[in-house]
Amino acid sequence: MAVLDLGLPDMDGYQLAERLRGLPGCRQLPCLALSGYGQDADKARSRAANVIGHLVKPVEAKQLRQLLIRLDGSAPGELGRHGVGSGMLAGPEGIEPP
Repeated sequence: MAVLDLGLPDMDGYQLAERLRGLPGCRQLPCLALSGYGQDADKARSRAANVIGHLVKPVEAKQLRQLLIRLDGSAPGELGRHGVGSGMLAGPEGIEPP
């Protein structure tokens, strides 16, 4: 899973997602947008780019962890469908999956 900032200086996050997905073994790479752009049109562009989530900055670490756990669908200590285990994402607060 890649968490991409959409407002990069030389290449935006959508272009980066496209390039990453063009690499061998990364065609189905799930990408999550993290951006200062939060209008409906920005979120629609993320959906059109097959981005699995669009978070608007500032994002709290707890909010990001909870979203990653929800998107991944894994039980504590397991690897989920995006290769991230919720056990890996539980921070010092010990968040449990929703």
